[in-house]
Amino acid sequence: MPDVSDLATQQMSQNPLILTKIPTGDLPRHADICRVKPTAMDIIKHTFEADIPTVFVPAASFPDGIKPAFNELCGKLKMQGRTLYGVTERVNGKWVYRACASDRGDTPDMPHYSIPAGTYLAYVLPDWEQHLPMIGQYFEWLLDHKDAKKDTIALEYYKTMDEVWLMVQHK
Repeated sequence: MPDVSDLATQQMSQNPLILTKIPTGDLPRHADICRVKPTAMDIIKHTFEADIPTVFVPAASFPDGIKPAFNELCGKLKMQGRTLYGVTERVNGKWVYRACASDRGDTPDMPHYSIPAGTYLAYVLPDWEQHLPMIGQYFEWLLDHKDAKKDTIALEYYKTMDEVWLMVQHK
């Protein structure tokens, strides 16, 4: 839920990755907002070759605390050139959300979190702010995918200010 105007929109070169489509075809795009479940054509595999070090601000609550956590994160950091992520996971039976930004080693006073390397199933969601009510449902569909890892993290990868990749770990 970043709301910083100077965030760089081209972040592909900052993250080592391998992109594989499942199956081949054009880069998937958001299904109509008519609550259409994404198909296999809409889901891609994305590989992070190495862990991604981040700094984060925890959300005070889930999901209502997400936007305030991003606002606090963006207020604490020089954002130019940083990649933003949102990480949701179950910790001790509770949903925990972290608003994360790539770590440059310039914030020793902030908590750190490493996004695990590996292959993820991803759904590309352009104009994500217009579809906030559906993001939880898209994650549910990804979690139900036959190749989704059990007890995976749910990862939001903000590729640009307008496009987010919703991701879960691959088995």
